[in-house]
Amino acid sequence: MQSWLVSIAVRYTYGTIVVDLDRRCPVDLLEDRTAETVAAWLQAHPEVTVVARDRAEAYASGVTQGAPDAVQVADRWHLVKNLREAVEAELRERPTLPWCPSPAPAETLLTGTPPPASPADPAPLYPDTPTGRRAEAARQARRTQRLGQYEQACSLRQQGLSMARIARDVGVSPRTLCRWFAAEAFPERKRRTGATSCVDPYTPVLHQYWEAGCRNATHLWRTLRAQGFSGSYAVVYRYVIALRRGQP
Repeated sequence: MQSWLVSIAVRYTYGTIVVDLDRRCPVDLLEDRTAETVAAWLQAHPEVTVVARDRAEAYASGVTQGAPDAVQVADRWHLVKNLREAVEAELRERPTLPWCPSPAPAETLLTGTPPPASPADPAPLYPDTPTGRRAEAARQARRTQRLGQYEQACSLRQQGLSMARIARDVGVSPRTLCRWFAAEAFPERKRRTGATSCVDPYTPVLHQYWEAGCRNATHLWRTLRAQGFSGSYAVVYRYVIALRRGQP
């Protein structure tokens, strides 16, 4: 007999359903998912020779105790999950992805001639594109939310409430409240200009690759590193995110 052990949950109470894979039907429902319960059930059913289970340690221990001669295998869902995780890990380690073109020769970049772009490659993103307009709309929505919180905080302050109570009711930290009240006016957030960023000398190269269709931040960062860039991956990633949002 081949059985399948899988945990089921109702809020925070877990149980175990036992399914006969030969007949494709459930055969029992255990009250929990502990190793002892699983071992006791398997000892009462010595006809089980193959157990398909998830990766829970309790199931592994229970099957080992209750049916030491049974073959333990991963169920199909976890096999697919394991495959997905392996593929994701591999893609994170690859310097070049199938949709990201190989870097152009160094002499091409030094002459200032951008690498050729494929006609099928998407055009660069600019503020007047739908993506740029969505980014601006999101920024305005965040400003409106902050303005409402600021006005509510000022109103509660006039009522004489404590800073801790105001912070809890408004949903911001006491440190933010101190900064707001010290400003004596709604503090507008300044947009980052990046004027002193270490990536500035390499922006022509970044834009050349971007216009050629390369959208992978890891690939771009490694390309810049090969040309002497000493900044971190996070700096290049933030710049790429800005390009995707239509904020070159």
